[in-house]
Amino acid sequence: MMKKLLLTIVFAISGIILLNAQCTPDTTCAKIVCPDTITNLPHAKAYALYSTFLTVRVLKDTTVPILGQVAIDSLNSDSISGLPTGITAKPNKSGWKGGTWGCVLISGTTTNAQAGTHNLTVLATIHTAIISQQMSEPGYKIVVDSSGAGISSFNSVNFEVEQNIPNPFSSNTLINFTSPNTGNCQFVVYNVIGDVVYRQSIEAKTGANTLQFSAANLPSGIYMYKLSNATQTITRRMIVEGK
Repeated sequence: MMKKLLLTIVFAISGIILLNAQCTPDTTCAKIVCPDTITNLPHAKAYALYSTFLTVRVLKDTTVPILGQVAIDSLNSDSISGLPTGITAKPNKSGWKGGTWGCVLISGTTTNAQAGTHNLTVLATIHTAIISQQMSEPGYKIVVDSSGAGISSFNSVNFEVEQNIPNPFSSNTLINFTSPNTGNCQFVVYNVIGDVVYRQSIEAKTGANTLQFSAANLPSGIYMYKLSNATQTITRRMIVEGK
């Protein structure tokens, strides 16, 4: 009974946090959707907060049978079908104009009951002055890895920093990390010769955390990033490309 109550409280708090969360489109995305179905989405872990996003590039025009090329007024993100229970998709806007970029935040917390591979389909509607037509993008998936610890994993968290997703990237990337307690963490990015190019202080909460990093002001190249708490430092490598 107590375990179920704790799970309910954790999921409710996660839900409140996610209501205010939003993504920022990667405006260097040259494909229709980034990442594509080859790179696909990062794994989720049961009982851990999951957060990633898709960038959608809205073309300026499209081909309509008989009529040929017509301008796109807007595109609406309808839904992403097949998401595991506990994970939702939230577009940053209700509709995106032709020739712009939008993004969809995919986030939430799931359980061991959802462990396995979940095949997804991205659904959207294109609006022109002449016709509105729904399009679908299959091939995406979320793999949920089970957690043997269940609710106890919230009570024995280690300081861990995951590889940034996507990587390589052009504009924005997400870094998921876990913290054993609430406290200040330092995020620092270095170039290949060891110069600090970015520094940020982060108030981490106990358990799962996500930070979004923008490389808008950085040239293409290889960078090292490190995240430190009061006792530990973890360093990883990331690649900025397409500048």
